[in-house]
Amino acid sequence: FSDSTNGALLLEPQSTNLIPYSQDFSNAAWTKIGTSVIGNSIISPDGTLNASRYQGDGTNSSKFILGNAGSVVSGDAYTWSVFVKKGTSSYCQIFIGSAAFDNALFCNFDLENGTIGSSGGGAIPFIEKYSNEWYRVGITANATNSAIATPFICLSNSSTMSRANAFTTSDYIYILGAQLEQGSYATSYIPTSGS
Repeated sequence: FSDSTNGALLLEPQSTNLIPYSQDFSNAAWTKIGTSVIGNSIISPDGTLNASRYQGDGTNSSKFILGNAGSVVSGDAYTWSVFVKKGTSSYCQIFIGSAAFDNALFCNFDLENGTIGSSGGGAIPFIEKYSNEWYRVGITANATNSAIATPFICLSNSSTMSRANAFTTSDYIYILGAQLEQGSYATSYIPTSGS
């Protein structure tokens, strides 16, 4: 039910979230580089206190966390998405390592204005607005190799920075609901906890 009492039928294909810990970013399955994560820091789009604060450590280095999403199949389309909200920083970047896609895919997002910034590697980006200044951001591309996919969430200082560039910051954003799935668009969020 959206803006009326008529309602709408949600029809979408069955999908699987390939990320095993989709919102437990403090789990060791997520490698933290120059960053830390504080769980249950803010209300998420579903109205519960389950979103994480994701912050830099103030050193002059790239700022990211990365997960292991398992294998993708060459020739198939995949969509990588995550829910984000501005904190003291208004920018973020997401990307996927090059093993499965030949080129590293990336895109920057402006969380103040809800816009897409620079992208590369052939990624097709999108951004969707949710309540309370939350956005779902993502990229879609066809896998070129059957290999392990490594999705990254990066802190950024602009909507045009190059992939995982180094900068000094202790700024933070909020994150929730990481999802990598086979398909050319993002389906409804599928929470995971280990598988």
